[in-house]
Amino acid sequence: MSAARAWRARSARTLPVFLVAGLLGASLAGCAPEPDEVAGAPEKGSPAPEESSWSEPETEFDPNVKSTELPDGFPSAAFPLPEDATIDDAGARSEFEWYVVLRAADGTQADALWDRIIEDGAYAVDDESQNDDGGRSALLINDELTVSATTIPEDDGSVLLSYDLSSGDPDAE
Repeated sequence: MSAARAWRARSARTLPVFLVAGLLGASLAGCAPEPDEVAGAPEKGSPAPEESSWSEPETEFDPNVKSTELPDGFPSAAFPLPEDATIDDAGARSEFEWYVVLRAADGTQADALWDRIIEDGAYAVDDESQNDDGGRSALLINDELTVSATTIPEDDGSVLLSYDLSSGDPDAE
């Protein structure tokens, strides 16, 4: 068989494969959505949806940036901190909500801080429980604040004491 005949025979066998592949590709391209269509998006010609209330935050949150200073307006009189307490992080969530995280060298120091804060702030302890990680949590209540308190044992033996304070809106009553 000559080289030309062999080439024609091979071409005749591969031509149907290329035709089928081309037709399949063309039919699948017809099923693809238009560039401006996305699953769950409005139909063509519909107005674009309004921006969600879940837009980008106004300020970026960086969990590695901590403040060791109590924020302005922190209710120090209603939540007195022992002088030897080490502030790991503190801040304000709103005009009536704050948080402070203390760091204790070990469990004994954490227990002493926990007890002193309850005593110095004249808190009633409600719903105290042990956490799965060996820490404890409770709701602390006095005449001015409601505080969600939690201890968090760390791998190095230190303990974080996390307090979320809320005074409520005095104008709400």
